[in-house]
Amino acid sequence: MAGQHLEQYRHATYAPIDYYNEALKRAHDDIRCNNAKGLWLLRRGAFKSANNYLRTAVEKLLKHNPNPYDSEALYNLALCLKYQHQHEEAYDLFLKSAWSAAQQDVAYLHAAYIAGIWNNWNDALELSDKSILRNYNSLKARHLKAISLRKLGKFSEAIDLCIQTLAIDNFDFASMYELSLCYSSIEKNGESGSVIAAIQKTIQQRSSTYIEIANQYGDAGLHAEALTFLNLNGDYSDALYLYYKGYYSLQIGNKSEAQQHFTHAFTCDTKAFPNRIEDIHVLKTAASFNPKDYKALYYLGNFYYAKRLYDEARLAWEKAIEIDDQFPTTLRNLGIAYFNKFDKKQEALELYEKAFAANTSDARILFELDQLKKRFRVSPEERLYFLSNHTQLVYERDDLLIEFISLHTITGQTEEAYRMIMSHNFHPWEGGEGKVSAQYVTTLLLQAKNALSNNDPVHAVKLLTDAQFYPDNLGEGKIFGAQENDILYWLGCAYENKDTKLARKYWELASVGLDEPTQAIYYNDQQPDKIFYQGLALTKLGKQTEAHQKFEKLINYGKVHENDHITIDFFAVSLPDLMIFDDDLDVKNKIHCYYLMALGYTGLNNMEKAQEYFDKVLALDPSHGGAAIHVSYSKIPQL
Repeated sequence: MAGQHLEQYRHATYAPIDYYNEALKRAHDDIRCNNAKGLWLLRRGAFKSANNYLRTAVEKLLKHNPNPYDSEALYNLALCLKYQHQHEEAYDLFLKSAWSAAQQDVAYLHAAYIAGIWNNWNDALELSDKSILRNYNSLKARHLKAISLRKLGKFSEAIDLCIQTLAIDNFDFASMYELSLCYSSIEKNGESGSVIAAIQKTIQQRSSTYIEIANQYGDAGLHAEALTFLNLNGDYSDALYLYYKGYYSLQIGNKSEAQQHFTHAFTCDTKAFPNRIEDIHVLKTAASFNPKDYKALYYLGNFYYAKRLYDEARLAWEKAIEIDDQFPTTLRNLGIAYFNKFDKKQEALELYEKAFAANTSDARILFELDQLKKRFRVSPEERLYFLSNHTQLVYERDDLLIEFISLHTITGQTEEAYRMIMSHNFHPWEGGEGKVSAQYVTTLLLQAKNALSNNDPVHAVKLLTDAQFYPDNLGEGKIFGAQENDILYWLGCAYENKDTKLARKYWELASVGLDEPTQAIYYNDQQPDKIFYQGLALTKLGKQTEAHQKFEKLINYGKVHENDHITIDFFAVSLPDLMIFDDDLDVKNKIHCYYLMALGYTGLNNMEKAQEYFDKVLALDPSHGGAAIHVSYSKIPQL
């Protein structure tokens, strides 16, 4: 049931297969879990593996009762066999699974498709009728019945059925096309042409829709009709559509036309996104027919990786690279797989460097390469130098630009970082929440600190006041309840020698807020430096005991939790960041705890211990912004 929950809600970090595997360790022949795992594999095109689990479920299901009350496993096994073209056994199992009402409409439908493959249109008609009895509005069953009637020469009945179906759904293109074929069969070519024109006008050039309808004909073994329908589309820019044309051409024995379509598909931009189970067989056929077609293997790898079949994805991409090792996206994708799933981290970096060398105009690969270098703990200076050689690309992506800006901030180029923020219009993106505003505030705080060091409190006040208001170009507003202890603390410092009453007011405001250290996973979580500034404000107010309590809290939390094992909550629906490469949450927790302790010891003016923990933070994450900034603070009086 836990696995089923995860499948329903598509959890970001937990996988249902882990729960099915654990359940099967405890009860290897459990019907529900064998069926669940078999179905999970079936939906991903891993038919042979799915077959084993579904057979285990079926064998136990039939052990004491030849007609079990729940026949889902029987239906799933039949479907798995159908995809493997084992039609005779699949046919029998479909009919057996129809014992249960829940499976009747789809079981009879697929049995009818197999009858069509066998050119047995009387059985196809009877079975599609049974499917319609269970699900009157089933468009596929009604379409297959119309096909059966046409194949049996019952054209007027087929036409009436198509018209009835279109009254249910005006956009059932399969029935529209079948209607046109029926009109053509009785030589009503004008009516047939009008229907074809309506189909083309409505679908326009949506290749995926053409493929879906063509596959309904393909399911019934009608490859010629499938190809004819595909030919209605005039768009030749979709690679997957062309692969299907090549596949159906091959099924009717036209190898030269198949070669033409497969070759054309290979030349298309790689914007196809295979997601159907049928896509697997089509792409495998194309790769087998044309051994030099590395793009078909690339698409296969994409399909498998999206379905979490990582071994299959890796093999497909590795074969693609054997054919052509200069296609950047395959190199990039295999790099992700190597890093995240196969612990081949150095090889991943090499693949990414090769991918960027193959296409130095790809901003996405540049961004991901920089993120990978960040995982490899490359120094901020080296990363900044590398990105500075590609500034035009940097400005193509907001996520890359804000990383570029943060590197300027970390390396002390605060004013340049601020200039870049203010000269660019940012847009919200998944995983980027709070990043732009955080850099905006940080750059203003650091400039204000420099102004105070230069004895210019008036300018410092202006900068700190600006930090409390987000300009429109940041692309995000301030979240409710935002903690601004750092800004308020520095405002107090700015007024310290000018207006002591106002200074105390700001320090009093800075001294309050959430003061229990926690994991800082999401951008709106309490950040540890806010507690640090609460303690500094209390110190300024002469409340040493309370200040020390704040600093001790930071230190104690770090000591207690530095070895915690961290997991994302089971009921979470998102990740704290857009994670391209898997992070070790335990290491991130250590960094967080070391940072807390470094701040705590800084507050207590124990600079030797503070330096020790700042060094630990920067050893694990040289680009840690908080540590890079606060490590320069030497004594509290100077703060």
